[in-house]
Amino acid sequence: MTIPLRYPDSASCMAASPRITQRRAPYDRVAGLHEPSPRRSLRVPLLLALATLLAGCRPPQPGSAAASGAASPRAVLARIIELRAAQRYSEIQEHIVPEQAAYVADFLVRLDSFLLANQRLLSAIRRDVAIGIPDRVDQGYITDGLGVFGLRVELLDEYTEGEQATVSMLVNGQVPPQIATMRRVAGRWRLDPGPGASPHLLRAFEALARGLNDVAADVEQGRISTADLVRNPEVLLRKLDHALQPGIALLAKARAAALPEQP
Repeated sequence: MTIPLRYPDSASCMAASPRITQRRAPYDRVAGLHEPSPRRSLRVPLLLALATLLAGCRPPQPGSAAASGAASPRAVLARIIELRAAQRYSEIQEHIVPEQAAYVADFLVRLDSFLLANQRLLSAIRRDVAIGIPDRVDQGYITDGLGVFGLRVELLDEYTEGEQATVSMLVNGQVPPQIATMRRVAGRWRLDPGPGASPHLLRAFEALARGLNDVAADVEQGRISTADLVRNPEVLLRKLDHALQPGIALLAKARAAALPEQP
């Protein structure tokens, strides 16, 4: 099975892969304008957009502004955001095109488990080290490219053209806006994340969550001590690098399956 990734008009908008690095400026992180500084970092060579859920970086397309109302495209996305925050994944399926509804719910369960594990690790580190190291290991940036499933989403304009619509949004405060594609099904607007699904992607986030939880447990139980964190943070970075490798390998498989076949 393949995942036909829906890449945006500019592939540079789409760097989304686990990393351990010093944080860069927000726009640089999204647009991939610069490489990290020479200091040690893990920068996985993937441009995986998680694009069965991604709405891209292109500007809104011309069309007529959609009429406002409870069932408008923008209102449907607002409801999806609300349900996701409440972890009501089965109800989210009602607002996704039928062929992708179950997969989106499964993906969100795994994505939120990954984010919870990431927060657990950050909390364990911040208990002893307030600044610096947490920023280098935070993997939450991956939601920068997830459109309506980002951590902080500000919905902007909506446009309709026949049975399709687009809604622009700012995700995690990043520019340029991302676009969600909507399709009218049986008279109701539903999010259309694009065709295809990837079992590799689901297993990847399970593996990444396990890796983060394992490292968090090491910090919580003192196997990585406060002295280690302060004196030699590379100990933590090496362990995290190793723990994330199984998930990274599955992300690579998902990306390989999504790439167009070479003639």
